Amino acid sequence: MQGDTFDWFDLFIEGDYTLWEPAGQVRDNYAEKSKLPPINFTFLPLTYGTYTITPEGVAAPITGLFTKISPRLSAAQTALFALPRQRLDGDDPRLGKNVYVYDIELLLGDLTKTIVDASYFDYCRDVTRRSVVA
Repeated sequence: MQGDTFDWFDLFIEGDYTLWEPAGQVRDNYAEKSKLPPINFTFLPLTYGTYTITPEGVAAPITGLFTKISPRLSAAQTALFALPRQRLDGDDPRLGKNVYVYDIELLLGDLTKTIVDASYFDYCRDVTRRSVVA
């Protein structure tokens, strides 16, 4: 919700990336320039270990060695979001109108590994939920 801490999902990537630095931001569109100044995620420390996850589109959980990435936005950061019109069932996602775009990367020196490239989430007064871009 607007003005609440945003901490509702974790990402898992196979392998040990604990020496890498996570980075990511939320924007109101895909362009580098947007009406909303980019809001940068903060991250919990990366952890590597055995996790059981159920990736989207996979019926059964899998267990393996993964790095856990936990993006967060503070209450002060989510208060900066302009409240868009709530997207109703059947509505198309409209960036800057009823959804926001975000990306997450891992950085190590000059290397960049994209984890989430321009996915989006619905944002409204009562609920924030992740949407999947096909």
